[in-house]
Amino acid sequence: MFINILSFCLSIWRMSSMHYLIRLSNTMPLLSIVTQADIEVPKSHLKYDRTLSTMTLVTNENVDDNYNCEAMGSIKNRLLLARNVIVSAPVKLRCLQPKKIAPPKARTELQKSSVQNATSYNVTSMDLEKIYCSGPLLHAIQTADIYEDSKQFVDMAIREEFTVDMILTNFNQLVTNSASTSLSKAQLEEFVHKHFHNAGNDLIPAIPIDFKEQVQLQRIASITDQELRQWAMGLHELWKSLGRLPNANVRSSFLRVPPIHNVKALERNYKNENLLILPGGRFLESYYWDSYWIVEGLLVSEMFSTARGVVNNLLEYASYLGFVPNGGRIYYLTRSQPPMLSDMVRLVAKSQNADDKAEWDLDYLTAALPILEKEYSFWMHTKPHFNEVTQQTYAPHAVEIEKDGKTYTLNRYVANANAPRPESYQEDFEMAERIFGSHEAEPVVTDSVMSNTSRNRFYNDVIAAAESGWDFSSRWFRDRQTLDTVYTESIVPVDLNAILYRVEVNLSQFHRVLGNLKEATMYEMFAQRRLAAINAILWNEQLYCWKDYDMETRAPVSLTEYSASDYFPLWARAYDMTDVVCKQQILESLRDRSTLIQIGGIRMTTISTAEQWDSPNAWPPVQDIIVDGLLGLDLPEGTELARVVVQRWITNGLTAWRRSGVMFEKYSATKLGETGDGGEYEPQTGFGWSNGVILKFLTTHQNLYRSSS
Repeated sequence: MFINILSFCLSIWRMSSMHYLIRLSNTMPLLSIVTQADIEVPKSHLKYDRTLSTMTLVTNENVDDNYNCEAMGSIKNRLLLARNVIVSAPVKLRCLQPKKIAPPKARTELQKSSVQNATSYNVTSMDLEKIYCSGPLLHAIQTADIYEDSKQFVDMAIREEFTVDMILTNFNQLVTNSASTSLSKAQLEEFVHKHFHNAGNDLIPAIPIDFKEQVQLQRIASITDQELRQWAMGLHELWKSLGRLPNANVRSSFLRVPPIHNVKALERNYKNENLLILPGGRFLESYYWDSYWIVEGLLVSEMFSTARGVVNNLLEYASYLGFVPNGGRIYYLTRSQPPMLSDMVRLVAKSQNADDKAEWDLDYLTAALPILEKEYSFWMHTKPHFNEVTQQTYAPHAVEIEKDGKTYTLNRYVANANAPRPESYQEDFEMAERIFGSHEAEPVVTDSVMSNTSRNRFYNDVIAAAESGWDFSSRWFRDRQTLDTVYTESIVPVDLNAILYRVEVNLSQFHRVLGNLKEATMYEMFAQRRLAAINAILWNEQLYCWKDYDMETRAPVSLTEYSASDYFPLWARAYDMTDVVCKQQILESLRDRSTLIQIGGIRMTTISTAEQWDSPNAWPPVQDIIVDGLLGLDLPEGTELARVVVQRWITNGLTAWRRSGVMFEKYSATKLGETGDGGEYEPQTGFGWSNGVILKFLTTHQNLYRSSS
């Protein structure tokens, strides 16, 4: 049974002269451990070995930090101290032989060990989680207003002369020596500067090995308009500034997993690493669904090896973790993002051998397919499931909905972290404080799948909204206006289910290409079941589009407002493609009724809020999704509307490029050449998926637009 440590104390009774009564108390600072003699020992002095089910308490009976004691016991359930999760279980505490910790002058060996271990795979490193994911240190720094952006601290690497334990010990000593109950901003700034590098130190700039300098690229050279061709070459040049390799000499929150061994098709492509292409700006790691449009752009630039490396990096995550996290940091392990991996595999699984008559690289498909199936199963759990690698319990993404005597299975975004997002810690924590009242200490994590507290439900719904990629949007708000009313896990989103339909179709096709007819038929059946569910639950006959479904009201979320996500099934081909009348009605719904299409492209919703995934903002990936869907209608009017969107998006991007020479993360749909606004951080430039979409539009869709004039 999982227990909230602010409402219950875990007691472990003395078993011999060397056993202690240990209890957790919220009356002590830093969620302390208290011995029978009421001597305070900070929680950070505990280390947990999940493999051996042991706790190491860095103290002896005199509470001297220079000795070790070990708590051993029958731990029936998990004990995740790094996440403040306490499980009721009998635990004995016994002292080991006194073991002196090396004095400062001898720490050079610890430094060497830290550097040597920096290249190890950190996904299970609970010591790093104590700094970057939860705990008193994270709480103190992230709520001290040291940085305008909460993401800055959690992207800082540890300085080489320190270990995690040393940092935590120094922090606890700083708290102990402080005359005040809390540390000042100046004290925390000095502490961070002493122990951490600046953000970005854990990645090394690298030019992709297949980048072509001063070379005529076939697809870009085919652009007839000179200004647009020069723009495309300018975007091609940006790949040089966005390439990164992991820095093996530091430890940080950067997410490292083992390579996939003995599979040539998935070998790492650059010095035993997969070279990453970052989005740009504040985003100093790879991101899941961003990568799809980055790959599209890399293929235009004829950077096939780099494109495969981007995809292979995600395949490694899925292979080792069972899912692809939101991004390449350990603090993103609480969630995924829209599952675009099978479509990325589709992009890079084409054979590059001109003499090979086969359409697909069969070796690559053979290697990738089992991993894609593993990821698919992550999304299809209908019950809570424990992940042995991340040591987290994930809530089920699949839900059953009954209608007209039938039961349908669809999917949602959901989370079970029960805590603020580390990269947006202050924003989440302060909003929860405003909504639910003051907390005495950092948020307490419990591991129940459906938390009984409104505060934890709020945190989980915020994280689920981040998992959607639309963070944040009125789509996830009860009142359609404010994040205070977020209830993401109660929504069955149109776009997620369209994407998963496409996943099922892809898996069926991949199996068929490889001659696995039984498996191909199985996934085809899954796709048909989802298509029936989409039609029954999400399709709206009055509006001639699809609408998100509210599981609380058992009805569409809104019949008066539109979202670009209402039309994602066009891209997935999740409709009856033989029904010409229905296709015409969907087209008219988007073109004539939705008002989504503006002078600068497709806005995200028809609701204006302070959030970045609402009106008037327009995001690059959605432009590509809708254009592809319109072309798939195979109607002259659909092609014409696709031309309008492509022309307006190119005009918007080119206007901004002429003015500033940069690509924005998002754009205004109503003011040409201006960046989108709103959200938790300043508008970013770079920008991976923006570059990819424009490169695709300028080449693949050049028949749809006129000249730059």
